[in-house]
Amino acid sequence: MKTKQQNTYVKIFLYCLLYLSFSTHLYCEESHLDAREIGLGQIQATSSGSANPASLGFLNKAKVGINVYNKFEMKELNTISIYALKPNDFLDCGIRISQFGFSDYKVWTIQPAIAKKINSKLAIGGKLNWRRESIYLEDKPRMQLSADLGITYKKTESWKLNILLKNIANKTNTYKPSIHIGTAFILIEDLEILAESTTYTKDYTAFHIGAEYGIAQSIYIRLGYRSNPNTPSMGFAYTYNSFAIDLAYLSHNILGNSSSINIAYQF
Repeated sequence: MKTKQQNTYVKIFLYCLLYLSFSTHLYCEESHLDAREIGLGQIQATSSGSANPASLGFLNKAKVGINVYNKFEMKELNTISIYALKPNDFLDCGIRISQFGFSDYKVWTIQPAIAKKINSKLAIGGKLNWRRESIYLEDKPRMQLSADLGITYKKTESWKLNILLKNIANKTNTYKPSIHIGTAFILIEDLEILAESTTYTKDYTAFHIGAEYGIAQSIYIRLGYRSNPNTPSMGFAYTYNSFAIDLAYLSHNILGNSSSINIAYQF
């Protein structure tokens, strides 16, 4: 029991070192991703969920769901999110509410989003990110506000291009701006390939690649990989009528394994 507790403290210590050595977004960004996005290499721009607000423009049905992300097998680093997405003839909209952390350190995040489909091929979207960070040793919580801007261009039914600008109009140093450029295309029937590049600063770039294969229109198998840091991932999904359950798993070569589960209902 003591050894397990010591291992937990060691992991938290290593995580804090990484937290202090790099900007927070480099190691916490995936906490607000759905299981599908994590299983496909932590994609964001090419997401069909809430990571890229422009994807709301191509949403056909309303969706509600809950996502739980467990980082490095430590309950202290859990993120629990609930979300709702709603298509509309005038403006598509969505909202995501998340809580990360434990009793001595918590981050609440509220992310309202809107999108507009300009024509049958192009959609643009925007999202606000309001964060409330509570630290045990500080009297007052920290408040932060930033915005994301996304563009999705669906050239054909089997090929789309995506751009995501994150944390723009942000005056703090904690969450720095980043640029995500990606593409998704159907290589053969039921096999989708996704590729994306992420640039945080002129000296830091990460690449993402993922593949999703559908079986009998109800089972999906996913593989993904992200560079810098190198984190392979995998995922599985099952759909039944209007319900869907997604599972994802990723591995960090130093800090260990993380997992995510997402349950959603479409109507």
